Amino acid sequence: AATIYTFVSIGSIPALDLLVGSETSAAEMRAEAGRGFRGIELIRNLFMLTLAPLVSFLCLISYRAFGSRNWRNLFFLSFALTVVALTYNLEKGPIVYYVLFLFIILQLVGIRPSVVQMAAFGGVVVLLVLIGYFLTYGTAGLVLSFENGPVSRLVTTSIATLMLHIQTFPDQVSFLGGRSLPSLYTDFLGLDDGWIRSGRIVMELYNPNGVAAGVAGVMNALFIGEAYANWGYFGVLVSWFVVGSYVGISSNVFLNSSKSVISVLFYIVMIKFNMNTLFGGFTEYVYSINLAFSLVVIASVAIFSYKGSYDRRRLFAEKGHFSWRLSDVLLKTAPQIPMPAKLDKSEAKGEF
Repeated sequence: AATIYTFVSIGSIPALDLLVGSETSAAEMRAEAGRGFRGIELIRNLFMLTLAPLVSFLCLISYRAFGSRNWRNLFFLSFALTVVALTYNLEKGPIVYYVLFLFIILQLVGIRPSVVQMAAFGGVVVLLVLIGYFLTYGTAGLVLSFENGPVSRLVTTSIATLMLHIQTFPDQVSFLGGRSLPSLYTDFLGLDDGWIRSGRIVMELYNPNGVAAGVAGVMNALFIGEAYANWGYFGVLVSWFVVGSYVGISSNVFLNSSKSVISVLFYIVMIKFNMNTLFGGFTEYVYSINLAFSLVVIASVAIFSYKGSYDRRRLFAEKGHFSWRLSDVLLKTAPQIPMPAKLDKSEAKGEF
C-alpha cells in the first residue's frame, strides 16, 4: 500500500517511464521523485523504503530456519516488492546494497556459496549497475569512467566532498552549531532552525546550476563531514566515539547472542544502518527514525512470536524457561541447533 501511495504521489513510475521513453531526463525524474515528492514522507520512508526490505530479510532468515514453503513464497513476493520500492527514484545504490545484504544473510545463516554461485552473484551486481547507468545516462559505457562511474562514487566522491566541507566551513559559511539536528533538538537547544544539511549547502555553493535546474541534491561526505560542519574539529572527535559505539555495541550484542531469526535480523539491520550512514550525515547517528522503526518492528516480531503460535523454544525460550531480561526477550532463543548443509524441513529448527 505504501509503495502504491508513493507512486501515486509522484504521479508516475519513473523506471517504467524510462523504459517506454520519456522527454524528461533521468536526472530530472530522480530529483522530482526525491526532493519533489508531494506525499507524506514518513509513509514513504518507513513503510516502503524501510519496512519492505526488512520484511524480505525476515522471510529469508525464517525460511532458512524453519524450512516452510510459505516463508519461501513470502520471500519471493517481498523481494519483488522491495526491488520496485528501492528503484522508485532511479537510484542505483540501494538495489545494489540490498543484493549485498541478502548475500550477507546467506553467509550468516550458514549457506556457503560455491565459486560459480559467487561469480553469478557478482554478475547480478554488475548487471544491476549497468542497467542503472543505461537507464540514467542512455549508455552503460560510463560504468568504466573514473570520473562518472561507480569507482568514482566509491573511491573519490566521499573524500572529495569531505574536503569541500572543510573548505566551506567556516571560511565561506559559519559553523552550523547543531542546526543539522532535527527541529526537536534545535528547539530544545534554543536554535533558530533545524534540519539544515551541510551536504545541501555545499551543493548549492559548488553546483548552483545543478541546484537551480532541479537535478542536484546534496554532496554527502563521510559522517565526519557533517560533524565538522556543525562543531568543527570537536565534532569530528565526538563523531568517532559515537559511530564507533554504534558499530561496537551492535557487533558485540550479536556475537554474544545465540544465532537465531531475531539476532540475525537485528545484526543485518545494524549493518544496513551503518553502511547507509557512514557516507551520509552524522545526525542520523543522533536521531534516526528509520533505525528506531526497524528496532520496534524487530521487537514486535520477537514478542509476537513468543506470545503467538510459534514453537516458543524455537524463537525465545532458553532451555525451556523464559527470561524477562531485555536482551533475552529480543535476542536469545533456543539452545543452538546446527543447521544441515542442505535444508531438510523435517530437521529445520528455529536456530541455525
